Amino acid sequence: MKARNISVTFHVDVYDSRPWFQVPKAIAKLLGLKSGDGIAVNITTPEGEPLYHGLAKLGSGTEIYQAHISKRLKKGKEIRVTASCVPDANSA
Repeated sequence: MKARNISVTFHVDVYDSRPWFQVPKAIAKLLGLKSGDGIAVNITTPEGEPLYHGLAKLGSGTEIYQAHISKRLKKGKEIRVTASCVPDANSA
């Protein structure tokens, strides 16, 4: 049976200079994602408090920095991210 969708959970620190973060390159590669691709994310504090759930787009490299997400993040703080590919409408 072919895997349809893989999700990966990781902890990462929000940048100190801006409320952005980077999806580790190894995870982006595992998910088959590159700059400009859409990604589904669930972002919480390490304790599980919800911060954002929805879609994002990988910016330069594997950064996520859209305003609707970054306004919910605090610079320098650790976050827990569960990421997966955006489901392909043609795979249903």
